[in-house]
Amino acid sequence: MKIKRKKGSVLVFTLIIVLTILVISLGAVTISTTELRSSSSTDKATMAFQIADTGMESILEKIKSSNYLDDTILEVFSDCVDGKILEIIDANKQYEIEFFKYDDSPLECNDRVGDIGKAKSSGSYLSVERAVSSSVCVSGWEKIGANDGNWDGIATSNDGKKLAAVIRGGQIYTSIDGGEIWTDRESDRNWDVIASSGNGNTLLAADQGGMLYLSIDSGINWDAQSDCGNHIWTSVAVSDDGTHLGAVYRPGNIWISNDSGNNWNEETVEGGVAQGWLGIAFSADGEKVVAVNDNVSGGEIYISSDGGDSWSRKNSGLGSLPAVAVSDDGNKIAVGRYGGQVYRSIDGGDNWLAVSNSGSGNLSSVAMSSDGTKVVVAKGTVPPAGALEGYVYISNEGGDIGTWKMHDPAEDARDWSHDSLAISEDGKQIFAATYDVTDGIWKYHGCK
Repeated sequence: MKIKRKKGSVLVFTLIIVLTILVISLGAVTISTTELRSSSSTDKATMAFQIADTGMESILEKIKSSNYLDDTILEVFSDCVDGKILEIIDANKQYEIEFFKYDDSPLECNDRVGDIGKAKSSGSYLSVERAVSSSVCVSGWEKIGANDGNWDGIATSNDGKKLAAVIRGGQIYTSIDGGEIWTDRESDRNWDVIASSGNGNTLLAADQGGMLYLSIDSGINWDAQSDCGNHIWTSVAVSDDGTHLGAVYRPGNIWISNDSGNNWNEETVEGGVAQGWLGIAFSADGEKVVAVNDNVSGGEIYISSDGGDSWSRKNSGLGSLPAVAVSDDGNKIAVGRYGGQVYRSIDGGDNWLAVSNSGSGNLSSVAMSSDGTKVVVAKGTVPPAGALEGYVYISNEGGDIGTWKMHDPAEDARDWSHDSLAISEDGKQIFAATYDVTDGIWKYHGCK
């Protein structure tokens, strides 16, 4: 039996197939169009993000170049208006910057650069806007609230909050808020140097030509250490827990106490010959002690690994050495020389290398972070009186050659004294006391 197909049925079937293909085709076209639109929008958003990121990088670099925290935002960004910075790149691209404190409150153009804690950059491309935000660490110097005077020495607790500083011919001053408010302590004396324990409770200060004075209550009360006598004291040191105390004078010997000042012992080296001691420093536990001098035969470095009971000469003929700093573990040691050189050891004093390329001049003070990564030196008048050099140098890489950056805290050459530097445990806060009467004490906020 033959089956006959009707032409109408074939036509209907054909139309159904064609319509189905058309619907599928239209669907494909619709999907393709949607994908194109999505890609175009994404490209614009990506470009807006890139513009915002460019703006953020630009302002962060400019903030970094500002060395003084007291500069206003307007002084750094002359185009600041109503607390915002607008940069029009072209007709289709622009970004706008806003600054905030750490608590997210907005800053105005006349606010300090040092108050910036966060920044927001809004980028715009063909009317598509995207924003990026970033926390901001502003590094730089600011003068803190100390009185005018011939500041001769400064010390800090590990966290940088408790400070103690001395004025030659004046008093001892202490602060518990990082240097904003200072309180005068003790009497007018010929104060020369001061040192602090890690928590800031134990302080040891020296009256040049007089006695040592000890405080165990952050400087409120002071006791004369009469057993040590009257000397031309040049340097003092305190271990992290305040148990170990040290002091040197010239010409003379080394005084050590290993029981928080209850008993003192006068230590000698090289058969008891008096030395021209200029500096002394402890490791955190007080077991490693480093002392430096300016003997006629050339500066010498002496090290004790038993809290000062016995001493070994580790280097000599280096020239007059007025300053020394030691890392917490006692392995890293930095020594400053009058001629401007810095010598460093990373093996506890067995081997030494000249590392500073900070130029010639009288290097007067050295400070080091607890891990020895950050090293700070200052140049200025030190005993015997030398030329005014006026600058502070910072290395964030342990003092390696080529890593030193010159800083000018007071915006001009200044007289940094023999004990003019102090540094917080993490190295992010540096305190520099100038001997120039009107320039006071400066504080550096670092980001690393």
